[in-house]
Amino acid sequence: MTDKVLRMPMLKKHALEILRGEKIREYRPFSDHWARRLCVFGNPDNPSEATDIKHFDRVRFYSIGGKWFLECSVRGIIWYTVDEEFVREFGHEVEARPGDRLFIIRIGEVLETDLAA
Repeated sequence: MTDKVLRMPMLKKHALEILRGEKIREYRPFSDHWARRLCVFGNPDNPSEATDIKHFDRVRFYSIGGKWFLECSVRGIIWYTVDEEFVREFGHEVEARPGDRLFIIRIGEVLETDLAA
């Protein structure tokens, strides 16, 4: 059985934070683009009608231009509506305001990379 891999662009500085164990979550906006990539739909023409999150075994972060990659296991993916408590606890990780909707990808162990920490 083949692992299901999510491919996502990322800035190198954030990939290095993952390698150093400083970053354990990746955030993406609940936009049409990310909803189509991450969600299961009752109606694929309307991202607000998402019914579930797709399952991914791994996430492969990469640079635009393909200069490096970082592949990690996925511990889970959720969508979340930001509240004030979230801003207090995680506001240093992601720019978000109460009411914003985000995808939160919980990053597991590093599986493969060509980056050096």
